[in-house]
Amino acid sequence: MAIDSIDNHLGKAREFDRAAVPLGMYVAWCVNLGLVSDAVLAEHERMVLRVRMHDAQGSELLTAMGGELNDAHLNSRGKEFTDGYYAGYLQDYAELFGEHFYETEDNWDNYMKLTAVLTPKLLGPKLRAQWPIDTNKLRGAIKKRWQQLWH
Repeated sequence: MAIDSIDNHLGKAREFDRAAVPLGMYVAWCVNLGLVSDAVLAEHERMVLRVRMHDAQGSELLTAMGGELNDAHLNSRGKEFTDGYYAGYLQDYAELFGEHFYETEDNWDNYMKLTAVLTPKLLGPKLRAQWPIDTNKLRGAIKKRWQQLWH
């Protein structure tokens, strides 16, 4: 079953690349939190790795997945969370980036801002007190790991 697609956003975004950003960031977050299915990991292995290493945007992976996020793209935890939360995701996205959220730049700085909203919702009340983490420290660790892999 389709959860959302780029097509649902084209009317307001007016451009394909802009329409892919909100859902693409959600897909990237799902990848980075281990919420995607084994099928996505197998079929899009290189792109998933690039998203994890912040070398490709979630919108690129979303496009490779046919421009749609559906139940088959998520593992059981991802489905459970998305079923209970996704209806409020675009509202949270709009509150974070403003009413012109289709103009939000598709970059990792904005992704990190969104992560600070999404991750506590996934972790639940006990772990929310430990969030937000220092996103600059996290970015540094990701860059360091990426450099280690390629050198």
